[in-house]
Amino acid sequence: MGSFLHPGVYVLEVPGGARSIEGAPTATTVLVGETEFGPITPTRIRGRAEYERLFGGYMRARDGGANPTRVLMAYAVDGFFANGGANVYILRTLDGNATAAFRQMNPGPTPYFIAASPGIWANDRVGITVAESSDGDANRFRVVVFYASPAAGLVQLVESFDRLSSTAEDENYVIDVLKRSRFIRWNEPGNIAAARPTPDLAGNNP
Repeated sequence: MGSFLHPGVYVLEVPGGARSIEGAPTATTVLVGETEFGPITPTRIRGRAEYERLFGGYMRARDGGANPTRVLMAYAVDGFFANGGANVYILRTLDGNATAAFRQMNPGPTPYFIAASPGIWANDRVGITVAESSDGDANRFRVVVFYASPAAGLVQLVESFDRLSSTAEDENYVIDVLKRSRFIRWNEPGNIAAARPTPDLAGNNP
């Protein structure tokens, strides 16, 4: 505040109590609906390729895995990005009683693998093969994932995770590594060392 050296009328500007309205981004959209597969939490995507990688394509399984139907969400995403959209959140919907499919490689009470997300998308469409580690280490193993897309109907190798370990301190700990998979997770049975799958080249394929 300046010094008042002479008599007179002075005007002082002080901060007001009301704040101006701050700008907020308006280019972000949320799309809610069915997808082929994918996470069930709101997921931000920035392009059509990212949507396909995380949520699949234009068809999804129905009726227990057979008789695929079209996915309108994929067309909505196409329209969003074709019209200049930059960011969109996808919220996948599914029945409240939906559960994740599982795959049991060896006889036992607990399955080794479960689908990465619930829904019938994985029923008879996700296959898993356990093989020897490429480095020949008998304490390690490899997991190969196959997927039969409802659109193409062909079984394709989609993921391969090598040199996996059942030791929690290992950098290739199977539970941590499979969290990066789009299709499967390790079903944590407790004593993972005792439950480590043995090589099974026949696998459990769709």
